[in-house]
Amino acid sequence: MDLSKVSESDHVLDAGCGVGGAALYLAENRNLPVTGITLSEKQLEFSKQNAIKRGLDDKVSFQLMDFTQTSFEDESFDMIWACESVCHTPDRRLFN
Repeated sequence: MDLSKVSESDHVLDAGCGVGGAALYLAENRNLPVTGITLSEKQLEFSKQNAIKRGLDDKVSFQLMDFTQTSFEDESFDMIWACESVCHTPDRRLFN
């Protein structure tokens, strides 16, 4: 997080957010908006509930989506965070 120089004015995409840990951490510790995407409906629901419990649901949103085929407009985010997710895609060239 420190190496990335992410700041409060940045909107971050957590690509392959899993249960939302990194997205919630970024929102909590940098006070910035984060959108997390995951392929798992179970992880999605857990992430949403955890954001509510931690009072971060106004900063963090989670969606069911494949990070190799998103529906976001170009340049929607200032940074893409992909911690421990890209290595699990069958074709890493699709993550661009």
